[in-house]
Formats: sequence, C-alpha cells, structure tokens
Amino acid sequence: VLWYDGPVPDFSGNIGDSKYVTYGYNHNLTAQYTANTYTIVFKGNGATNTMANKSVTFGTGTKITSSFVLSGFDFAGWATSASAREPQYANGFNFDTFSAGANNNGATFTLYAIWKSTLNLDQQGGSGGTTSVTGTRNLSMNSATAPTRTGWTFGGYYTQEGGKGTQYYSSSMASTHLHDLGNGTTLYAFWQSTVNLDQQGGSGGTTSISGIYNLPMPTAYAPARNGYTFDGYWTGRGGSGTQYYNGDMISTHTYDLASGTTLYAKWTCGTVVLDQQGGTGGSANVVPVYNAPMPTAIAPIRTGWTFGGYYTQEGGRGTQYYTASMTSAKDWTETTNITLYAKWTTTIALNMDGGSGGTSSIVVTYNAPMPTATAPTRTGYTFGGYYTESNGNGTRFYTEKMESAQDWNLAVNTSLYAKWVARQYVVTFEYNGATEGNEIESKNVSFGNFYSDLPSPSKAGSSFAGWYLESTFQTPITSTTVVSTASDHTIYAKWSTWLILHVSGTSNSVSSISEINALYTNATVDIYPATGQYVSSISFDNVNYYTISYTEYTFANLSFALKASYYASIYSNILGLDFEHIFRNYFDNNEAIHVYLVMQDTPYERLITSSGGTSVQGVAVGATFGGTAYISGYDYDNMSDEDTVTLVAKVTQNDYRFVGWFAADNMGLCLSTEISATLKKSIVYERQIIAKFEKIESNPNMNDDMNNP
Repeated sequence: VLWYDGPVPDFSGNIGDSKYVTYGYNHNLTAQYTANTYTIVFKGNGATNTMANKSVTFGTGTKITSSFVLSGFDFAGWATSASAREPQYANGFNFDTFSAGANNNGATFTLYAIWKSTLNLDQQGGSGGTTSVTGTRNLSMNSATAPTRTGWTFGGYYTQEGGKGTQYYSSSMASTHLHDLGNGTTLYAFWQSTVNLDQQGGSGGTTSISGIYNLPMPTAYAPARNGYTFDGYWTGRGGSGTQYYNGDMISTHTYDLASGTTLYAKWTCGTVVLDQQGGTGGSANVVPVYNAPMPTAIAPIRTGWTFGGYYTQEGGRGTQYYTASMTSAKDWTETTNITLYAKWTTTIALNMDGGSGGTSSIVVTYNAPMPTATAPTRTGYTFGGYYTESNGNGTRFYTEKMESAQDWNLAVNTSLYAKWVARQYVVTFEYNGATEGNEIESKNVSFGNFYSDLPSPSKAGSSFAGWYLESTFQTPITSTTVVSTASDHTIYAKWSTWLILHVSGTSNSVSSISEINALYTNATVDIYPATGQYVSSISFDNVNYYTISYTEYTFANLSFALKASYYASIYSNILGLDFEHIFRNYFDNNEAIHVYLVMQDTPYERLITSSGGTSVQGVAVGATFGGTAYISGYDYDNMSDEDTVTLVAKVTQNDYRFVGWFAADNMGLCLSTEISATLKKSIVYERQIIAKFEKIESNPNMNDDMNNP
C-alpha cells in the first residue's frame, strides 16, 4: 500500500514510510493499492486430460472453470485437497471468493477436481435398504443401509451376483473398497441361507448345505438306500416341485432357497407286482417313486366281481395304493420289491332258512374275512352260523356269533344257509294229585322234536285223561306231539271223575242235578227254560279243572222258551264223539249216554229227553216226552276201528217217526235206519251222530195212527 499526501491523490508523490511531515497543518493521506497475483495449479484427480496452470490477479473476477474429462463420473467442483469428499468451490466459481492465502501475493495454489458417480444397489430379492448410492471417486463408499430378506443372511454388495467380483460393502454395510465405479454401475446384494436335505429314508449323504443366492448349488454328497435308485433332491416329496440336484448331485438349478427350506431326496423304487387275484387285462407291474403318487396303471376285470383297487395285503387289507378307478390312493411309502393285491367284491344272499330279522345279503371281498352282519332269529332255535349248504353242511363262513369263520374264496352267486340248533327246554310235570307214577319231576325236550316218553301216572278214584299244555286242558300233549313252546314250561295231568252238574233258576222253574261220569272236551250244555223262567247259575261238583262261559238269548216276542247256553271245557277218555252240537249230553248211572235228539223241522230246536216224563225241566213248552236214545258205554281208546258201537233210539213222540242215524257233517249220508244200530268205531269215533225224525202227516184211513205211516 502506498500513501500519498494532498487532498486529491494523484499517486505521484509517495511519501514512503520515512517521509518527514512537511506540512504545518492538518492534512490527509490517501492509500493506493496494487492487486495480488497468484498462480493456480489444476489437478485432474484421475481425469484423462490436463489443464495448464493459470495466473490470476485478485479482484479481476476470474472464473475458474474445469475442462477436465473423466468417463463415468460427474465433475462435482473444486477442492484444495485431493481427499476432499465434497467440493469447496463449484465449477466456474469467481476466484475473488477464494479465501486461502488471499494476502499472499504471488502465491501458488492447487485446485483438485472432485469427481462423483451414482451406483445402483440391486437388492437381489431383499427389501427395505438403500437402492442407490452417490460417492466420491477414490474415497470410501458412502454410508448406506442394508436390505433384509426373510430366511436369508445378508453378506454385503458385490460387483457380480452371488457374491462374485469385488466387494464394496460388508454385511454391516461398511465400505470395503474405494469408490471407483462410474455412473450406472450395479452392485449386487449377496445372500446366503442354510437348506436341509431330507434323505427320505436314505443315509450317508450330506444333510444340509449353505448356498448363495443365484449361484449353482454347492457341492454335496448323495445318500444311499438299499433297493432304491437316487434321483436327486427336489422341493417336494417324491420328486415333485423343482429339482435342485440330479442323481449325481450336480446342480440343476441356481440357489434361491431361504433358510429352513427342505429339499427331499427322490427315490425310484424297484418293480412292484400287481397281483390281479383272478382278474385279467390290467397292468402287471409299476415302478413307483417314494413319497410320490402312484404311477398310471390299468385296472383288471373279473366277471361278476367289482374291482376295488390295489392293497398291500389280500382281500383289501393293509394299505390301499390304488382306488377302484386306478387313481393314486396315497403316496408310495413301502419298501421295494413288494406285491400289491387287487380287491374284488360281490354280493351274496344269506338264506335264513326259516329265521327272520337278520342281514339278508352281504358284500364279500375275495380272500378277506366275512363282513359284519347281523344274525337272524328263529323261535325255539339257536343260530349256529352260516354254511354253504343247509342244515350246517358244507363250509362254514360265519360262526354262531356272526364272526368270520374264514376268508371268502368262493365264486359269485353263492348263497349261504343259516344253521339252526333246536333249543332244549325243561318240561315240568304237574300231576294234579297223582298217587303213583309221579316220580319224574321234569325232562328235557328239544324244540321242534317230539315230547317222546311221558309219565303215565295213576290216581285213586280217577282215570288218567292225558297231559295238557294248559292248566285249563285246552291243548293235549302226547309222546308224538311236536314241542312248539319256546321256553321252559309245565304240562298238566288231567283226570276224569264223577261230577255233579247243578242248574238253578227261579224257584218254580229250572232245577237240574245230573251226574256225569266223564268230562267232555268243549261240550255244550244248553238249558231251555220255560217262558218267564231263567237260569241263574250253573256249577260243578267234584272237578278241579273247568272253564264256564255264559250266554243268554232273549226273544221277548216269542211264545217259546228262552235259551241259555253254558259252555264247559271238559274231557272224556271213554267216549270220543264230538258233542259240540249235540245238546244236553251226560252219562247216567248205568254208563249209558243219553242223547238229546234234534228235531229237524221245528221253528226252534226241541229236545227229546230220555226221562219220558215231566220231572225233567228245561225243555220247550208243548214238548211231550217219551222214548230213549243212548250209546252203550265203551272204552274207545282201547277199541280198534273195526270194533262196533251200538246206538239205540226208542221213540214214542207223537206226530214224528224215526228216519235213521246220520253223520252231522254229511246229512245226506244215512248210516243206519235201524232204531238200534250197530256201527263200526271208525264211523262214529270223534264224530257227531244225529238221530233224525220227521213229522207224520194225519191219515184218516189209518185212524190217525201216528205210529203206522
């Protein structure tokens, strides 16, 4: 700086530092400046060209503009240090703003070009991190954030995929290399993961691997399995999904599997035989893959049978591998070299042979146990199983508990037959007061068979009348009677005895006491009171077993008698005639049967009694009495069919004459016209016999003699 005196400097008189003051008054000094000059050296800092040094005078507004060139990089500005990360001065800046050494005239300054480039960060399937980074050439990589990827471990950024080339970022995103890559260069994320190798029953090989994304599969060793051929590792069982190793453990796919992923060994089984079990026309064998669906195959056929698939055991037992339509029923998990068996079913009938309520037909499986079914029931019999023939003959296929007796192995259209075993029951004997022959208390009998030997008891004053199923003596039981009661039961001894029949009515009408020397089965006792009279009761003496029913017929507008019928269940071992429709039958003390005969042409049934007088009550009004009709007593049980029976009828009935003896079941057949008729037992035994009378018309020429027609 130079100083000059005078109010107006003309810069002609420099007083200098040692100038003496020559003015005797106040005065001004004026400073005069000279601009500094500098030399600027330009460093391209990697540029492919150079720039000449430049002399610059301060205050002249000189622009500092770069002419450097560096391919792939952007010129970012100037810095006074080659290691500056950011420029201090922009390109084309005014040197007058340069502050370093501004008062050092003639100084030399160096300016360095600052280069930047932007790089792409390919996350290789990751997410969430920095996707691009802008850095300064030849300095450490700028800060950036790492991506994340489920199942993978980040290993930094590299110039090539799969961790190849040069690493620029570590796994923690620390710089591992100077920024020397041009704009648009891509760095690739490096991912690693650990994958399990499921050997699927094999052994001896590698069990896990650590792979790098987008690189071939790492070296590993194959497992071994007896009887199977190894066919590589796959993402799905049984060779399904994507293959990553072949059978020689050579990579067949780039590594793109997350940690925890499992690859499955594929094993090709040996030949599996398909046993058609009597069928024809289907596939003979297949080659399945372990843990894979069954391969395509053709079903067999068999006439009369329905195909049900293939199983590991005969008869549809074990594990099913093919359905009836030959689709895969499950993935193959068996050992090699086994046989699969066809399942065949058909429907057969179960013949219950008199039983009821059980299963009537079943679906059987060839070479399999018999299916579940219910047994029939049959009164009096125990079920004994099902056989191929009736009565328990042939081969048994069901037990008495309807459990399978053996596997089904017969042809179609076969029937099985129920076996029945007659049940045994205990028959207890009720002797009803027998005094001898009553030692046997009970015996066993078989349902459907004869009662066979029965006791023959005796009783003082009575005649044994046989065994009966009921205590009321309805159903007789003999040694040839078939057992039809399906339970333990009692049969009852019946005895014939004298009994007294009492019939009572009003005090002046019906009163009858008759002795009967036997009990008649289902006999009917009909009493005909006179008009205005009635029957009030009927009773028996000296009998233990009988039943009585009572019916009264009232015809108020009729002039003849009312009828009351009493039915007594009684039995005779002496006479076998059926007296159900012969009225008022009884034995007299002489053991002769008195038969009340039926008059055929009266408007109501008249009874001709044997007494012949008015002492017998209970007959119709207007009836006259006389004559007898009787059958001599016989022991019918001990008679042969050719032995004879005598019937006697003596009639003095006015206006009627005897026509003959007729069978009630065929009134057109006259057995005899004799009043005293002798007939074979075979004709009259257990048969209703009627003495028929006809009315005699008046004949003046015969003096109205009614007995001389």
